[in-house]
Amino acid sequence: MLWIGLTGSIGSGKTTVARLILSLGFPVIDADQISHEVISKGTSAYLKVIQNFGPGVLNLDGDIDRKKLGQLVFQNKNSLFILESIIHPEVQLKVKSLKEMYEAQGAKAVFYDVPLLFEKKLENQFDQIWCVYTTKEKQIERLKLRNNWNIEEIENRIQNQISMEEKAKRSTHVILNNKTIEDLDIQVKKIIEKL
Repeated sequence: MLWIGLTGSIGSGKTTVARLILSLGFPVIDADQISHEVISKGTSAYLKVIQNFGPGVLNLDGDIDRKKLGQLVFQNKNSLFILESIIHPEVQLKVKSLKEMYEAQGAKAVFYDVPLLFEKKLENQFDQIWCVYTTKEKQIERLKLRNNWNIEEIENRIQNQISMEEKAKRSTHVILNNKTIEDLDIQVKKIIEKL
């Protein structure tokens, strides 16, 4: 089974590419989705987040408010490190379990959508790495529309990641996402055919 890392920077279009890959019948494990699950109410990671960051990161329902938590940790490297040390071990366990399940089911290739693949030095774990690449202007435009963030918030998030150019250099395949979804679909299908 091929184990393929799918990465790119925030706002590059990884989610769209992941959906295209899924539509072609290949499993995609989503690191962001799993990180949401591991801090859901009642989990050990949920309790650790509250112990470390206080009840101010909760919304009225008692769930962790990811926006509040994000604002807190992306302004302080130490806080970000603490949060990651709580979440990442839990995510890795879940990913390992899902990967083993897909392998047992006979999947030919499984994709792991992980935004911080290079930042977390995970590149040696994969048979291939696919990078979704876009211009910084497109990135900013998408993040303003999608997340309603101001430019300072956007720059903060972008600066916490390795540059898109560096990610592209270190990847097996680069998918350019500056045009239409049809163009993206063609690129993904071409690379899939090579598998």
